[in-house]
Amino acid sequence: MELQKTGSYAKAYVEILEIINYMGKEYKEKVPPKLLKHFEENRDPNYVYKFGDTQMGNNQIFSTETIGLLSMLEYRYWANDDEKKALKESLEKNEKNYQDCVNEKYNPKNIFGNKK
Repeated sequence: MELQKTGSYAKAYVEILEIINYMGKEYKEKVPPKLLKHFEENRDPNYVYKFGDTQMGNNQIFSTETIGLLSMLEYRYWANDDEKKALKESLEKNEKNYQDCVNEKYNPKNIFGNKK
C-alpha cells in the first residue's frame, strides 16, 4: 500500500500520531516501526493537533484521511479475527451501496433514455 506524503495526508499523519499516543503503548507497539516512521517523517510540521481539543459535544472531529488511516490501522494491526471479519463485511456493504448509487445516477439508459 502506497501512502501519500503531502497535502491533507501530512495533516492526517499529525492526527494519527496524536491519536496513537493517546490510545496507549499496547496499540502503538502493534504498528510497524517503519509505518510510524513514515507518519513522523511526512507529517506537516506546522500543523498542531491535540486529541480532545476540537470536540463538538462528545464527538471528535477527524479529517476523512485520518478516518481512512484509522480504519486501515484497525483492520491490519489492532482487530482480532472476528473484528476483521465484521469490518470487512461493513466495508464491502458500503462499497456496494456506493457503487449502486453511482450506477443508478450515471447509468446511460437513465441519462439518455428519456431524450427524444
